[in-house]
Amino acid sequence: MRFLASLWLGLSISAAMGAEGRSDATVARIGSVELEIPGGFSGPHRKFPTASSELQNYVEVGGAPGPTLIQLSHITVLQASPNLSEEQRYLAASDFLDGFLATFSQNATNWSRSPNEKVRLGGYLGTRATWTGHLGGLPCTGTMYFLVLGRDSFSFHAFGRADKPNIALRASIHSIEALRVVTADKSAAKP
Repeated sequence: MRFLASLWLGLSISAAMGAEGRSDATVARIGSVELEIPGGFSGPHRKFPTASSELQNYVEVGGAPGPTLIQLSHITVLQASPNLSEEQRYLAASDFLDGFLATFSQNATNWSRSPNEKVRLGGYLGTRATWTGHLGGLPCTGTMYFLVLGRDSFSFHAFGRADKPNIALRASIHSIEALRVVTADKSAAKP
């Protein structure tokens, strides 16, 4: 819950900052993943909740009807088996995605989500789901992705205040789906 409160506080602060947005796209790196953040977003706003995790938020400046948020998370799980097959990594990613969305939805009303879908991210098998609901009484929509590479797990979440994806949200989704894996644990070798 603290996470969601921090997230909405970040949205409010960033929306109020107005002119501090970027006019050009920028390359974000989290762990072994790079992706291009569309122009018009401020950030990264970084947090390191634990020694083995990182969270980066990018917030659209001046978005209408409200800002779009891109959230990138990286968690290293040292206890995880580094020798999982691609299908086992997909199943782990699906479990993580279900857990993240279940937690995220706790403060939502009129919540609806799609089933998990297989998707290639940087050439690796991952999963995604789309959702709609009301957060703080406002209509929101988003898409969340999860990718497991060896002991490293990644979450990519793009969402915003609208009842359907707006231009900034569609650009954010495209950016996530075009991400690059620049180095990866050998156990996560492409098929």
